[in-house]
Amino acid sequence: MKRLSDAELATRVRERNLKGTAAYRERLTQAGKSQLAIWIPGELRSQIDTAAGLNNRTLSAECTELLQAGFEYRELAK
Repeated sequence: MKRLSDAELATRVRERNLKGTAAYRERLTQAGKSQLAIWIPGELRSQIDTAAGLNNRTLSAECTELLQAGFEYRELAK
């Protein structure tokens, strides 16, 4: 079997990763998900990470729960 050069291997790995990422993003989009990129204070991120760990959730799932709870609380407070 012919050995690939470092450059060729890097190119193939990048291409494979791009295809996999595109497929992953497409599956999430088809499932009705939308990406949200925001900057938050480091301490808040730490608290969210801790909560996610304690609740055995992904960061995404924990943020979704926290945001939903916040909006529900806000509606009840009206």
